[in-house]
Amino acid sequence: MASERKNYLYGNPKAKNWIIEPIDAQSLREKEKEIKALQKLNPEDNWCLVGVLIDDWQWDLTPWHVYDQKNNLDFGNGGKRTLNYVTKELIPELKQSYRTQKPKRFYLAGYSLAGLFAMWSAYQTDCFDGVAAVSPSLWYPGWEEYAEKHQIKTPRVYLSLGDKEAKTKNPVMATVEKAVSGQYERLRAEGVRVQFDMNKGNHFKNADVRMAKGISWLIND
Repeated sequence: MASERKNYLYGNPKAKNWIIEPIDAQSLREKEKEIKALQKLNPEDNWCLVGVLIDDWQWDLTPWHVYDQKNNLDFGNGGKRTLNYVTKELIPELKQSYRTQKPKRFYLAGYSLAGLFAMWSAYQTDCFDGVAAVSPSLWYPGWEEYAEKHQIKTPRVYLSLGDKEAKTKNPVMATVEKAVSGQYERLRAEGVRVQFDMNKGNHFKNADVRMAKGISWLIND
């Protein structure tokens, strides 16, 4: 790639469905679990996943700066830079390097803060055919106000959450279920094709399966 960012390719490069997923070092080590879950749900191998390695998870995926010492929150505003890389460098290079007769469909998927990034990106650009925001950090301060004032530019959205994720000692993060449910209702009211799945467990349970479910819904919808 033209950028120094590292990317990892999984699946079939000749497929029409391309999923872009921000990942960190930890999720990279466990990526094979997600790929196996995705293969199980999609035996036709009709997809290709590009994992974009993120150096600073709390800085490179967030839309605006948040510092709240009381609730132990310290996040940056590097989301715009990451999105610019995806839309202006990565996707054009993928189109050039993996040419096929059929046009590609590009999706953005992410877990936790990467899920917030996917959701925010859906309001920034129309270059994605859909986004999967899995256990997304929509508790992020200012998110609900932002979503209410802006128009989404992506036609399909997958949301999911664990039924125990709101049970946290951090009062800001404890609002996540309300925030994700509100996002779902808001998108429905706007006429967006949206799916919301509630899974058993906390934020860290079966992340690989949850991601595979979200991606499968997007590419098979």
